[in-house]
This record gives sequence, C-alpha cells and structure tokens, in this order.
Amino acid sequence: MNVAAVEAHSALIPGAYDALQWCKARGIRVGSTTGYTRPIMERLMPLAAAQGFVPEVTICAGDLAAGRPAPLQIWSALAQMGIWPASSVIKLDDTAPGIGEARAAGCWAAGAALTGNNPGLTAEELARLPPDQRSALRRAASEPLLRAGAHLVIDSIAELPWLVEHIEARLEAGEKPGLLEAN
Repeated sequence: MNVAAVEAHSALIPGAYDALQWCKARGIRVGSTTGYTRPIMERLMPLAAAQGFVPEVTICAGDLAAGRPAPLQIWSALAQMGIWPASSVIKLDDTAPGIGEARAAGCWAAGAALTGNNPGLTAEELARLPPDQRSALRRAASEPLLRAGAHLVIDSIAELPWLVEHIEARLEAGEKPGLLEAN
C-alpha cells in the first residue's frame, strides 16, 4: 500500500525547491536517510527528481543492519559523501526516530513540525488553518521532536536557509551539537 500511495503524495513541500537551491548555491551538499524501504524510494526518487530534488545519496530503511534511531544510515551517507565530522552536519527530519538518528550520530538535529508526519496535513489544509489552530498544531507536532532531542524545530524545509545560518552562528561561537539544549 505504501508503494502505491507514494505517487499520490510525492509533491515537494512548498519552499523545498528554493531552499535546496539556496543550499546548492552555497555549496551545501544534501544526502537523504529515510524510514521508507528501497522499493518505495525506487518509486519516489524519480518523482522527486522531476521536481528538482536529487540528493547525493539516499539510504533507506533496510539498507543496513539497523534503522533509525540507530546512527548507521546517516553514518553511511556521510561515509559515501566523504563528510566529517558529524558535528558539522544538520539532519532535518519530521520524525522522532530521525531526530534520534541525528543525535546518535553526533549531528545537529532539527525537526520540521508542520510539514511532515506529525500534523499529517496537505499544504492546502495547513494553509487554511486559522492561526490559533496552526499554533496548537505546531506545539503538538514539535513536542515529540523535542522529546527525541531536536536542537531546534522549524515549521518546514522552506526555513532551511535560516536554520543553516543560525547553526553556523552557533558553530562560530564554539557550540557543538551534543552540548546544546533544545530551543
């Protein structure tokens, strides 16, 4: 069922393309780890590519001995991309296991609260919410991400440029991801 459903839900999140283009222009490399299996991703990757999302590597659930929240998927991605230290990496995820993966790997863990699994709304449904309901949904969706150890929570990948600049400033100040409290 998941393989069949992926086509119906394959549209990029609003703002994702622009945020990823911003990363590309800055020389920021993008990899992907996912809770989806390889057969699901084989269906999804061409759909995402047609919209401009082509990560350098994609590591799927089942590709390694242990999935998220174990750090093996992200470590595999980093090894394939030749990136280290892990403390220089930002993992943006919309699930608690993905946040756990980032923390276990020693990366910056950032949650996406409103455009993922927790709220489960389409972009159109989210846009129609009154501000008070949107705020309540943001709080409810942020809670499991923060409990899992997210250093920061943003609404959407569209805010990735702000997130990167914020974490760069913290790195310049000498902070490391394992020593921070969630914000």
